[in-house]
Amino acid sequence: MIGGTLYHFLRKMVGSYKVAALVGGTFIILYGILSGLSGATCRAIVMLLVSIGADVAGRRYDGLTAMSLALFVMIIWNPYQITQAGFLLSFGAVCGIIFIKPLWKMYFPRLSFLSEGLSVSFSVQLVITPVLLWFFYEIPLYGVLLNLVVVPLMNYLLAFLILCGILGVCFVEVAGVLAFLPDWIFGFYEMLCKITEFFPFHTVCFGRPHWTWVVFYYAFLILAIHFFYQKERLRGMLSIALLGISFFAFVLPGNLCIRLLDVGQGDCIYIETQHHQHILVDGGSSTKRNVGDYVIKSTLKYHGCIILDYVFVTHSDIDHYSGIKELLEANEIAIRHLVLPNITNPDEAYMELVLLAQQKGCDIDYIKMGDEVYVDRVRLACLNPKKQDYEEKNDSSIVLHLNYTDFDMLLTGDLTMYGEDCVAKQIKGNVEVLKVAHHGSATSTSEQFLRALSPDVACISVGENNTYGHPSLDVMKRLEKHVSKIYLTKHSGTITIETDGKTYWIDEYCSKQ
Repeated sequence: MIGGTLYHFLRKMVGSYKVAALVGGTFIILYGILSGLSGATCRAIVMLLVSIGADVAGRRYDGLTAMSLALFVMIIWNPYQITQAGFLLSFGAVCGIIFIKPLWKMYFPRLSFLSEGLSVSFSVQLVITPVLLWFFYEIPLYGVLLNLVVVPLMNYLLAFLILCGILGVCFVEVAGVLAFLPDWIFGFYEMLCKITEFFPFHTVCFGRPHWTWVVFYYAFLILAIHFFYQKERLRGMLSIALLGISFFAFVLPGNLCIRLLDVGQGDCIYIETQHHQHILVDGGSSTKRNVGDYVIKSTLKYHGCIILDYVFVTHSDIDHYSGIKELLEANEIAIRHLVLPNITNPDEAYMELVLLAQQKGCDIDYIKMGDEVYVDRVRLACLNPKKQDYEEKNDSSIVLHLNYTDFDMLLTGDLTMYGEDCVAKQIKGNVEVLKVAHHGSATSTSEQFLRALSPDVACISVGENNTYGHPSLDVMKRLEKHVSKIYLTKHSGTITIETDGKTYWIDEYCSKQ
């Protein structure tokens, strides 16, 4: 906008195409360098220079040629840009305007001003949707409508900002008064965005798609564009229908997935059922700051979760609930049921969680030995605590026996040896996976407990170089004697256990070197 306006202004003032092109082109290149030469800026500069060059040479400007040259120059300059969200969104938006926007004119030649803006916004959205899902896991549904207000005002916003910058060189007070107008426009933009957050389904979180879905999406989109340009409406509409149907892939039934997140020194277990119901067992860390925002929330959205059906807080140690507290305060992830241990001597942290959950409108459930929770086809049986006072907080930890058809897993919180015998007596048969209690502390996971459970696999949630010395060398020796495989989050990152109810397989985010 700046470069094109300056070039046309100079061309009329000076009367020379070459002089105007030289001054305008130099200015826009320097402006790009000044602003940091982001991906979108580089693309715009190259395309503008091609446009000016075509005008000087008396040739017709071709947007596809200009975009291709920009793409070539930027990839040669830095090939890694192709993995960046800004780069892909910028070129995706231009592709939507070049390839899809003309189809609206072809089939609806008399579009109103409002429809014209809507067609541009919708054309861009069609192309960039997979990019948004890949990097941000969700789609802002009202973004298409917001652009109808945002884009037209950009002309006035930019003009006022340039004028303020020029006046500010000599007349700071005058520029400050005039800056009220762009400031108001920015405030108006922010207000519109906040208003849309109160609308239902303002964003739809699908999670990150599989790469095969992205390939199929663009294949259907390219086919639709081809058929519409060939005036084959029926085939074009069929391709668009397949494009829409492809979104049902996000809600197809899958396997039970249990993920032990790497939260440093703490615990966080995220469970996604066959029909995409979501459970969180603990969520905290004593070593990672803002673990709820940077680890837990991001992981949940990555997997398409914006509503947690159940959140279990095994006990009120900060390394088990700090991230859950952040989720409650932020309001981005809804929590339907907060489940706490049904004990008779809750501490201050426990009551603080209760009060916060009440303020956010969560249902609060209290669980004790003998209670069961069914979510989809998953049974969560509570084996600890009893409804009584506990001097040691770890002894009051919720212990859950997860059963899914023929697959069993024990989630132990920070249970100590004091309660292990009682827990072991309630389990019939062995468990496939044991989540080791208390990060592998020496006060848990006795020889008798392991012999009674006979687990195949043990998983330990523990932070690197923690001050507690977890996991204990004695516990590791006992585990090596009784289980076939041991996984630690400090080595494996997130540990994913996936099962169809009969067989199971385990995936590590990063294998131990």
